[in-house]
Amino acid sequence: MPPDTVPEIVIVEHDVRWQSLFDKEGARIRHALGDLAVALEHVGSTAIPGTPARPNIAIAVALRSMDDARHCVRPLEDLGYESLGESGVPGRLLLRRRIGESGDSLNPSYAVHLTGADSKYWKEHILFRDFLRIQPAVATRYGDLKRRLAKEFPNDREAYGDAKTSFIQVALGRAKVGRPTPIHIADYDRRWPAMFEDQRIVIQKAIGEIAIDVQHIGSTSVPNLAAKPIVDIIISVAAIDRARDLCVDPLGEAGYEYVPEYEIVMPERLYFRKGDPRSHHIHMVVEGTEFWRRHILFRDYLREHGDAAREYELLKKRLARENGTDMDGYTDGKSDFIRETEEKATAWAKRR
Repeated sequence: MPPDTVPEIVIVEHDVRWQSLFDKEGARIRHALGDLAVALEHVGSTAIPGTPARPNIAIAVALRSMDDARHCVRPLEDLGYESLGESGVPGRLLLRRRIGESGDSLNPSYAVHLTGADSKYWKEHILFRDFLRIQPAVATRYGDLKRRLAKEFPNDREAYGDAKTSFIQVALGRAKVGRPTPIHIADYDRRWPAMFEDQRIVIQKAIGEIAIDVQHIGSTSVPNLAAKPIVDIIISVAAIDRARDLCVDPLGEAGYEYVPEYEIVMPERLYFRKGDPRSHHIHMVVEGTEFWRRHILFRDYLREHGDAAREYELLKKRLARENGTDMDGYTDGKSDFIRETEEKATAWAKRR
């Protein structure tokens, strides 16, 4: 279809009636599919209260096996759906029923996603929806992002979808941790350096010479600075791809969970986490990169400048109070201070 005939992407305010429209359409689909449907869920932005969305009711249908999908097509076609095949998503069959004009919230389109009950597609769509339902601040940012992308790519659905990927993957990474908890800034704990040293030995035993250097970074590495009680460890390696191949399994045996979702927004870093509740993070980067330089320099500057460390502590405590469980809001609130401090640290390092 020529680009000028593609329906424009229109984002509208959330309509509370979308849930009842899903209920009615879901009942029709359940009746048509019978025992073929193991479960049926309202997913996508129209399923998240208060979140602006394209008026397209997304319905995920879980099947015992994708072998059953071929038996679902005819009953859904009888309901007015058109089969669009996998549409670039292996393990998912997409069917769509268009009703109103683009942007008509009371006459939305419907999209049925047929997938396996144990599939990654099913699990991640439910997880993403549930995470945004309990994190309204994250849902608000998602709505703002969609409005901006709709303006940037009004007739390019592929570009619009691709541009949302990093946000979705990062949200999934956080959702997999479990229900969000309040951000807690603890007073400095003299055990934090020992907790780092203990894990430095564990890491070096696990991955040996792959680790060129292992350093303690973040607020727990600055004496007398209050911090979230999680020890951040940075490891320098020669090459990220080789490190991924050789380090994931041995670090997993040492208790570290590899979280690849964050590489969509930060491909230069491998990220691992340990503990429940969280006790350690690993950031693995190539030796000498900007990521390495910035984090080491920021740490060293705060170690030498107590006034800056105190200002940072007060800022973090205030942001923790203001943002509750919203880690993105907390992180965004620190960005100006960190950027300004890095500039001061760079000048300070040159003078040294």
